[in-house]
Amino acid sequence: MPINTPARLHDDLLDLYGEDQIALFVTATARKEVERWLNEGDTTIDNTLSLGKDGPKESTALVDYSLTFSKFLDQLAHESRHSKILRARLIVFTYMLWEKVYRPTICKECSVDSIESHAFGDLRLYRNAILHQNGKLDSDTKTLTVFGKDDIIHPTHNQLREIFQQLVIGLNDLGVRYYGENPDFK
Repeated sequence: MPINTPARLHDDLLDLYGEDQIALFVTATARKEVERWLNEGDTTIDNTLSLGKDGPKESTALVDYSLTFSKFLDQLAHESRHSKILRARLIVFTYMLWEKVYRPTICKECSVDSIESHAFGDLRLYRNAILHQNGKLDSDTKTLTVFGKDDIIHPTHNQLREIFQQLVIGLNDLGVRYYGENPDFK
């Protein structure tokens, strides 16, 4: 039986993890640009940055969001609260993708009623903690070891990387158990 579905899930996991990598690049680039503006005297840390879809000199311009340059720099920090919330959303989305797209497809391909995966089961616990318990994990996990019972799930870049690495190991286990083949995903 071809192992195409787990291969697609592996590609999606890499792409989702890549979202954090792209965000790190974009925030580092934006931070350097703001710091350049501050160093060159184009603005000050207490000035307000206003964002909207219209040009700032248009008479009909509407501001969608405003913040000081100080607050903007805080949000651009590598491990800011904002970054950790976005990483938590990646965890939630990854579980949704597993549950709604890949799990049913694998069940159908392998002619089974359900798929058991400790890695993706633990991901469900992480998702539930993020969405329903203010991030606090209230259960022990079996495979995903980044967070334990009573930890708050606000992942750093390194923690998100470890979660995705453990999910790939879990995906290899699915290949062996349900497809009879170790895909040896990295």
